[in-house]
Amino acid sequence: MKFKLQGKTIDVIDSWEKLNFEQYLRVLKVKNDMAELLSIITGIEYETIRTAKIQGLEALLYCAQFMNKTPVVPDKVERVGKYKLPANFDVQFESLAQFEDMRKALEKAQTLDVHGFTAAYAEYVAIYLQKVRDKDYDPVKAEEMVPDVLKMPALEVLAAGSFFYVKLTALLNGTPSNSRNTPPDRKKRTGTPSKKPSARTLRLTKSRGR
Repeated sequence: MKFKLQGKTIDVIDSWEKLNFEQYLRVLKVKNDMAELLSIITGIEYETIRTAKIQGLEALLYCAQFMNKTPVVPDKVERVGKYKLPANFDVQFESLAQFEDMRKALEKAQTLDVHGFTAAYAEYVAIYLQKVRDKDYDPVKAEEMVPDVLKMPALEVLAAGSFFYVKLTALLNGTPSNSRNTPPDRKKRTGTPSKKPSARTLRLTKSRGR
């Protein structure tokens, strides 16, 4: 969808599928602040959109309502961004360095809050995709790839990241992994936004006439 702000036409994100992972992580931090949510889906700076006169504000608020629903993370991972994953995708560690770097990233993530735990998915995905891209694993190049992963579609990063989480956890625990590629208790551990806070934010905004 498009709307106008100060005479300029702006493209608006109106679904979870259109958010990149960096934007998704910003959504996780929002607490009853519609201006911040609108800043995320429009790409406009917070103070600008909070104080600006918006032509078509009601339509813009309607676009944000997709956040009232829990995002559906794909069960199957076929690609992340422009990188197509191998058929019958599975995590195969062919170098100890790659396995160790992902293990360290996972252990660090276990000590973080929901936002930090979810943000670590970008690191897992970068560690794996760097080898897919370059054929050989390079820790420095994998780290440099994290900013690229943040710009990839959020649901694809969540799907792949949770797959790596489950697979690596199973390897470390010595238990077989199953086909379920999302971590246990996903709403808590991936930071999936709940319906109630977003809906409440929308109601508060409308009632105050913002």
